[in-house]
Amino acid sequence: MIGLDFETYCELDLRKVGLDNYVSHPSFQVLLAATMDDGPASQPTCSYYLLPDYYARRSDLTKLKNTLQNRRICAHNSGFEAACLRFLFPEEDLGIFWADTAVMSRMAGGSSSLEKAAKQFLDHDVKMPEGKRLIKKYCTGPKCPKASDVLGTDDWNTFIGYCVQDTRLTLVLYNTLVQDIGRNIELHN
Repeated sequence: MIGLDFETYCELDLRKVGLDNYVSHPSFQVLLAATMDDGPASQPTCSYYLLPDYYARRSDLTKLKNTLQNRRICAHNSGFEAACLRFLFPEEDLGIFWADTAVMSRMAGGSSSLEKAAKQFLDHDVKMPEGKRLIKKYCTGPKCPKASDVLGTDDWNTFIGYCVQDTRLTLVLYNTLVQDIGRNIELHN
């Protein structure tokens, strides 16, 4: 299982316009991705810089594609991550099998919010308090951030940490919910 999280930019508010309108808007861009392999040879979390003007964007896109192709991917609200992948690789079928922790959480009686589901099922606060501020700074606004302006700054590095943390949190939540679902099945048999 690989955890995946994207951070994106768009002039539109996703909650107001819906996923299809958000991703198809001309201002939409994928800024950052984080993955973490939860398999037997567990890999550290990897970050991919996907800012439109990043000099190594093509290389990071190739690495991301190779990491995800034909794998089981865990994401919170996976429809968003799937839409981002269709945006990045419009002509390719990556052969991904999705596990959606937001759906799993709702099935177990929890919230579809990653922050709230973590409190409900993991019993602790794990979201970064800076997350909302950094999302407002980088993901909305009049123009998409430029690599030349953000790379190496403290806020950008914290934003990377936020994306990485969400990836790890999604994997922990997935593993917890799978164990809980398995226990519930055993109890009902």
